[in-house]
Amino acid sequence: MPSVLSSRTFRPRFVGLIALLGLAAPAFGEMPKVPDGFKIRLVAAVPAVSYPSQVATAPDGSLFVGEDPMDQVGPADKPIDRILVFKPGAAEPVVFAEGFNAIFGMLWHQGSLYVMNMPNLTVLRDKDGDGKADERTELFTDMGVPAGFPNMLNDHIVSGIQVGMDGWLYISVGDKGVPKATGPDGRTIQLKGGGIVRCRPDGRELEVYSSGTRNHLEPNLSARDDLFTYDNTDDGLGWWTRVVHHVDGGYFGYPFDYHDRTDKLLPFMADYGGGSPCGGVVYEEDAWPEEYRGRAFWSEWGKRSVRAFRFKPKGASFEIADVVDFVQPGDVENFRPLDLALSHDGETMYVADWSMGGWGEKKENLGRIYAVTCVGPPVARKPRGADSDPTPALIASLDHPARAERLRAQRELISRGEAALADATKALADAATPELARRHLVWTVAGIASRSPQGAAPLTATLKDPSADVRAQAARAIGLEFGPFDLDALAALLADPESAVKLQALISLGRIGGPSVVESIIPIVADPDVYLAFSARKALGRIGAWDEAAAGLKAADPKVREGVLLAMEGAYSKGAVKALAEFAAGAGEPAERAVAVAKLAAVARQAPPWDGKWWGTQPAKGKAPAKTVDWDQTPAVLEALRARLDDAEAPVRIAAAGAIAEVDDRASAAVVRAKFAAETDPDARAAFASAIGGLHDRDAMPELAAAIRDPDGPDVVRDAALKAVEAMGGREAADVLVSVLDDPSLHDDRRRGVVAALGRAPAAAAVPALVKTLDNPAAPVREAAVVALASVMGREKAERPESALAALRAKIDDPAAEVRKKAVEALGKLEDAASVPALIAAAGRDDLRIEAVEALAASPVAEAIPVYLSALGEKSPTLRKRAASALAALKDVSAPKLDQLAGRHELPAAVLPDLREAFAIIGPIRSWRLVGPFVKDASPPFPLDGPIDAEAEYPGLGDEKVTWREADARDRRGRLNLARLYDPGDKRCVFGVADLESPTDRVASFAVGSDDTLTVWVNGEQVFDFADSRGYSPDSDRFDVPLRKGMNRIAIRCGNNGGLWEYSVAVSGPTDYAFLKEPAAGSFDPEAYRAEAMKGGGDPKKGKVLFHDLKGLACVKCHAVAPGGATVGPELSSVGAKYPRDELVTAVLFPSAKISSGYEPVILATDDGRVFSGVIKGETPEAVELQDADAKVVRIPVEEIEERRRGDVSIMPPGLAEGLKPSDFADLIAYLEGLKDVKPAADPGR
Repeated sequence: MPSVLSSRTFRPRFVGLIALLGLAAPAFGEMPKVPDGFKIRLVAAVPAVSYPSQVATAPDGSLFVGEDPMDQVGPADKPIDRILVFKPGAAEPVVFAEGFNAIFGMLWHQGSLYVMNMPNLTVLRDKDGDGKADERTELFTDMGVPAGFPNMLNDHIVSGIQVGMDGWLYISVGDKGVPKATGPDGRTIQLKGGGIVRCRPDGRELEVYSSGTRNHLEPNLSARDDLFTYDNTDDGLGWWTRVVHHVDGGYFGYPFDYHDRTDKLLPFMADYGGGSPCGGVVYEEDAWPEEYRGRAFWSEWGKRSVRAFRFKPKGASFEIADVVDFVQPGDVENFRPLDLALSHDGETMYVADWSMGGWGEKKENLGRIYAVTCVGPPVARKPRGADSDPTPALIASLDHPARAERLRAQRELISRGEAALADATKALADAATPELARRHLVWTVAGIASRSPQGAAPLTATLKDPSADVRAQAARAIGLEFGPFDLDALAALLADPESAVKLQALISLGRIGGPSVVESIIPIVADPDVYLAFSARKALGRIGAWDEAAAGLKAADPKVREGVLLAMEGAYSKGAVKALAEFAAGAGEPAERAVAVAKLAAVARQAPPWDGKWWGTQPAKGKAPAKTVDWDQTPAVLEALRARLDDAEAPVRIAAAGAIAEVDDRASAAVVRAKFAAETDPDARAAFASAIGGLHDRDAMPELAAAIRDPDGPDVVRDAALKAVEAMGGREAADVLVSVLDDPSLHDDRRRGVVAALGRAPAAAAVPALVKTLDNPAAPVREAAVVALASVMGREKAERPESALAALRAKIDDPAAEVRKKAVEALGKLEDAASVPALIAAAGRDDLRIEAVEALAASPVAEAIPVYLSALGEKSPTLRKRAASALAALKDVSAPKLDQLAGRHELPAAVLPDLREAFAIIGPIRSWRLVGPFVKDASPPFPLDGPIDAEAEYPGLGDEKVTWREADARDRRGRLNLARLYDPGDKRCVFGVADLESPTDRVASFAVGSDDTLTVWVNGEQVFDFADSRGYSPDSDRFDVPLRKGMNRIAIRCGNNGGLWEYSVAVSGPTDYAFLKEPAAGSFDPEAYRAEAMKGGGDPKKGKVLFHDLKGLACVKCHAVAPGGATVGPELSSVGAKYPRDELVTAVLFPSAKISSGYEPVILATDDGRVFSGVIKGETPEAVELQDADAKVVRIPVEEIEERRRGDVSIMPPGLAEGLKPSDFADLIAYLEGLKDVKPAADPGR
């Protein structure tokens, strides 16, 4: 990342370095592409550098490269990163320092290298000049979460560092956040989610600068210290890669506000769809043409480019003037830029190319460093000075076109202290001093004389400078560096004609102002410039003078009143509560008083303290944590809300009813019930009904039932009453719902709601009513009844009367197609044996074939083997695999039939891959003979491939005698808990032996898991060894081993490093069926499909049909493309802009090769032996909702989950192309490639 440079000028001398390092320089055609007038060259690659994640430069031309093997070969939680330094003229790099966590931020500043390696911010110095750091200081050891936490990836972390003209360090924070960081002066911060934090270079005065962002990696600072980030996407929920202008106190709404509460946050400047922006710089030097000066550059790892943005002012903020792809991949394979740095003279931009295409593509020996230089017409440049220059010369250097030179002169002036103050203040006041120099003189004076009259006086005068830029810098410096101040002079800038000046005045008044300035701030909360209005609200909140701010609630302008109410939102202050309560009870506009009620409800309680846990990649699918903690004003807030239940105006009563439910004020249940009975306004009565449901006031059930049945009651009231009954649930609610079904005045849409609610009701009450409803004349109602009946009987297996099942079977012949399909699905879920003949018959019908096959495959039965065989020829890969799995589950019966088909050449070769995969079932070894414990690395004391004396004794741990014992794994996965059998201390091991018989010589697949170490021998040969610590997973490792015909000896050694101690071994059964040995001629060849697609042809219109074919590929069941689709997998509306054709081909042919962040599958094993795989859709303390490859959501109670782990295999099925012709596949790729600059699909769940 960028460096802050001293006075020395030094031209990097890396010419010939490639040859010196013995590296092969690539041909010109293999270089990334840069614009005309620029040249790019390879500076270093493997073996000189590996896994480069960061670059920084020093004034002497040294190039520092941070290497991050933690996030390539791992482990991700061990400090194995290091920093190399390339010295000009040196033959090879040297290790500058090592032993770091993931390095994702580096900055050279005043002779030190700052290294962000979360949770540490480390400062390194080379005091003796030998090229190696000999002084190491940890400014912070708690700046973020621990390395690798919680997902064994160092993503979404604290990262890039830049230093401003103001002398502060600005640090980028990803949304894993900072649970609690403590500076050397004892000041602490907490930042939940992403944003920017800042501190002095020595770590003092740490503070949160901005918040509510996601995962940016660089706080790019302009010449005026305007701060910009380029944020990462939340994988399809609407937070796309976006450029944002940050200001002090800014809030941007991620993750819970950016959709629905844009009124309370700052907007983004522009968004750019998918991608992964990373490190960057702002070019403010003088060696490149004017066109590139002032541009913000970011490496775009996802789009394989370096992008350059030009900004132009827009009010108090900015807008994008243009953006160019400055470096493009060209013909370079897997060009993945991750960070940028500028040489001290501004001539060279270094690019760190991580070369890794995704978290699932971790490989050894990757990485390159490139250098970009300008080779166009010579650029006129101004000479640079030196730190030894006299003060007037240093002041003159403050007007240099290169920012690095200006900063060098500014810092040297500050270092001279009072000796330079007089000259600096004189030059600052002199109108003849260039404007650019006066900008830096503001910070020179502030740096020399902060918090003193000698600095305050000249800066106060500068508030009237003719330059808006200088006035703005003076206002900013006063707020940042001065305490008590002449606030009138600062407040006068609120009338400044320039928005940028007003913005800095507002921010500074918020930092150091008091009650006296509130009156002048209040009108600006209604300013049409969103940055000014936001900063005015923020200033009011920081000042906290709510008695004075409440005057704004009496303003004539309704926008001012609205702005002041918004400023009070979230203010946990007695003064704010008092002001809101008085306004809510006053004589103002009812709608505004209703808003005040809502603002009061928002501060009734506080959210629990953050536990430091990360919310994951798509928290916007869920809700913000509930506020459950009382504070000292909770009673006052509740009293104010209760009082408004009696308000004369209906809008206020409606707001109060909603607020009472929101804050869960159960003490008000009786009052709300009485208000519901007495209320005459329909909307207000509906609000009271909803509040009853929210408060779970079962005593109000009779009143709700009466309201639902009232034929003359307004629909809004009847609907709200019905929803309230649903919300309360239970047998009493079910009885009410059942009685409502008989109401002839009930609309079909509301009747469907009642039916759906009965699907969640107790079976005893619900089943008879739902069976009756199966005969309703309205097809949508019948469909809802089928779904509800399946839900009830699936949940309560004891409540499955044959009459209800027979009624469901009858619906297979319903006149309505959707009812028929739902009936088939329902019978499959219920696994009813008596329904099998009906399902087999349905599988022969075109309208029900897919649903019936899926239903029968869910619980395989021999009678359905012909159905499964037929389904092997389906286009849908999911259906083919389910049919193959069903046949494998019935292998004793199905194998002879398959052998017969193969013998008659009636088994297509294309179905063999699915069958081989399904029949190669891995089963656990459950019975073991164990001996131990021994020291952890002990050699086996018994023959590994020969007879074992069952009575033998061996010298074990501490020379104690140990003997053989038998143990059976009770766990369905074969997991043996050694800690229950032996003392679970550390540095010890146990040996296990099992004999496995094989009917033939064959190659078997093994799946092993352990906590901690595990070594496996088969027939005396070591076949596997894991020598580190890890948690148990049943298939942590897989490998193939030859087995001989007859008995095979399996031996293991499982070691413990402390804590849990367990292992399992599973082995695939024989797959020597004749039908699996058919010639592979004509079988699926993915490379042939790749070759066809890479010709560049294909018909995107035909590809679109394939993509959306629900009876074929059915891609749209999992992926959204505007205007719709599902969100099981990544949103694909702009996939063609993000990935080139070759990567799209790979993604479809081999979906598990790279799984998109946020869509990693989770595998849940329940205590009854079931295993679920899918993407987390929602999660509460009570249950986890998984969405599987068919977009079906399964809810698993937490209490039933025995094990949870992250899967390594995509839920997108492999073999999607196997049912297609190569030309069809090319059509599909052509369609995906054409999805560029398309408006993202709406989230169907929102």
